[in-house]
Amino acid sequence: MLLLVLLLAVAGGGFWFWQQLQRQALQVQELQAQIAESDGQLTGLQSQLQRQVGDQLAAAQSRAETQEREWRQQLSAVQNQQGELRQQVEGQQQRLASLSTTSREDWLLAEAEYLLNIANQRVLMERTADNAVALLRSADERLQQVSEGTGDGEIFAIRKALNLDLAALEKVAPVDKEGIYLRLYALAETVDDLPRLQLPEFATNSEAADAPSDPAVEPGWGERIWRGLRNLAGSLDRYVRIEDVEAPAQPLVDGYATRLAALNVRLLLEQAQLALLQEEATVYRHSLEKAQTLLQNYYIDSEQNRQLRASLAELAAVEVAPELPDISASRVLLRDYLRQLHRVQPAPKGQL
Repeated sequence: MLLLVLLLAVAGGGFWFWQQLQRQALQVQELQAQIAESDGQLTGLQSQLQRQVGDQLAAAQSRAETQEREWRQQLSAVQNQQGELRQQVEGQQQRLASLSTTSREDWLLAEAEYLLNIANQRVLMERTADNAVALLRSADERLQQVSEGTGDGEIFAIRKALNLDLAALEKVAPVDKEGIYLRLYALAETVDDLPRLQLPEFATNSEAADAPSDPAVEPGWGERIWRGLRNLAGSLDRYVRIEDVEAPAQPLVDGYATRLAALNVRLLLEQAQLALLQEEATVYRHSLEKAQTLLQNYYIDSEQNRQLRASLAELAAVEVAPELPDISASRVLLRDYLRQLHRVQPAPKGQL
């Protein structure tokens, strides 16, 4: 019995111990599952944290690169400004050094160069020869004074080229634009006074037939026959017309066409005035020729009309845009002479 009790106790203890082992194994499995789940969460948090840190590092690096580029650009701009200021200072120093050794002849040569530049601008921009001639003569006077003071032979070559330019400009015939403009204006004012072509007015036979007769006088039978024949001949005139087919046919001109022609003539003369100011010789000449054609076709051939057309033909023959010569040879020679004289290099970039 004792042995049986011991066996039962041992069996019960073993069963209880086995249950405890199973329970511990389950707990261990649960703990392992929790640990695995915690590891997965930890891995996810670690990867998310790494991504966030990587994004923040990339953004910070991009901002740093952008700011670095901006700083480099600002530094480059500052360096460029320093270089330009340095060049300006060097140029001003060079000018001051050259002015310290400037003589009276240098000032005269500078004045001559300035006058030649202005003369070339007048020829190119204003297309006037009178002012350019005066400027070239003033420049030649300066060069003459320099030649008397220094006796340099190169000044003689410059004066020779300058006088050639002066002679070429003096050959250009002057154009009195103001006088031509005012003359065209005066001619346009006389257009309305010209006699124009008008339609002939014919008296109808019905009006002649309806002419009032003296009711107190009773016409005789002979007069009645003669009146009937005359009325018959007048009625035939309305249906039969005899013309000379060998003569050129002239179209009839109504009053509206003549008024329109007068307006066109005035517009053509105003167009010629504008072409005169803009030196468009082709438009100027074509406008005056067209105006002459209208005056010939739509106006009576009177003495006033012929004088007006003769005046327009005279103005059309005027050369309103003469070809001007190139007068830059003397300016180029003087500029090269000044550079060789003072060894002046071209102004650096950025110099005022």
